Amino acid sequence: MVVLRLFFVFLQVSVFAITADFDCVFVGSSPIPLIEALYQANMGKRVLIVEESNQCGGAWKSIDICGVAHADMGCHQIGSNPSVKNFLEEYIGCKMVPLNDPLGTLANQNTPIRGEYYPSQGCYELMSHILQLISKTNIVLLMNHKIESVYFDLDRQFVEVSVNGRKYTSSKLFIPPMCSLKVNNMPNVEASSKTGRASHLYVLIEDPTPFRFTYQNGFSGVSRIMNLTPFVGLQNTRYQLIIFQTHANEANAQKCIEHLINSKLVDPRAKILNSDTYTYAQAYFNSSMLNKLGPNIKTLFEVVNTSHIQNMGTYIPRWKTALKPYHEALRAA
Repeated sequence: MVVLRLFFVFLQVSVFAITADFDCVFVGSSPIPLIEALYQANMGKRVLIVEESNQCGGAWKSIDICGVAHADMGCHQIGSNPSVKNFLEEYIGCKMVPLNDPLGTLANQNTPIRGEYYPSQGCYELMSHILQLISKTNIVLLMNHKIESVYFDLDRQFVEVSVNGRKYTSSKLFIPPMCSLKVNNMPNVEASSKTGRASHLYVLIEDPTPFRFTYQNGFSGVSRIMNLTPFVGLQNTRYQLIIFQTHANEANAQKCIEHLINSKLVDPRAKILNSDTYTYAQAYFNSSMLNKLGPNIKTLFEVVNTSHIQNMGTYIPRWKTALKPYHEALRAA
């Protein structure tokens, strides 16, 4: 009888126990989730990152546009939090420069230097350094792969993700607020509560004078403006690459440049050489709906706060307990 009872106990354990393929699965590849993935890998976890695009970065990726390579996809600010600046310098290896004085030409003038900092080569520098660090780990990064569906097994406490027709199991799923997921446990609930589109107009101009700004608030029909000239190596040329984040898919390049001329931000002799548009589509995941699956769901997923890159400030103290400084990490690998 004792032997029979032990057999049934063993059978129960065998049915419900599972060795997951990964400890962590990350949806998407914007900077904060990628650094969190590095942290988890350095803590000894087996990590999978699934990126639908052929390029990492999400809204922080770089693109080739108007004949210019590695241009930021959109207008960005990192802010003035010194812990973020220092972390990106020491642990990600970025050369951080004042946003409104990236070349250090205003330091000896009477122009005020704002406290905001930015990587000297923009998004390209930030993302290429993070990917360098990832390449030195055992992290599995799947590009051009989409998570088709997710199933939360609450009894055996694991997550099953279907990726391009293949299933992977994990102890935990890391979700950004901006993604689209089909949750098999909840077939009648829309995972993406809403979608959005960020439209950008890129204009390459020839201006006989040096660039006069890097970041500006927008005007009617334009949310914000960024001059990428010093971040894409155009500072010693007659060319400037300017982004306008617009409220519509189409924007008039001539009117946008005329606004900058009237604001004395470019020279009246400036000529438009090329213009192009880029639209970034976003889906907003309703993660709160997962709580309807019961209290056990809380151990199976985590929302990574990617709403602004400044949010990495809340993660940095924990990251620094496991990550090595950038150059040390590259040498150690």
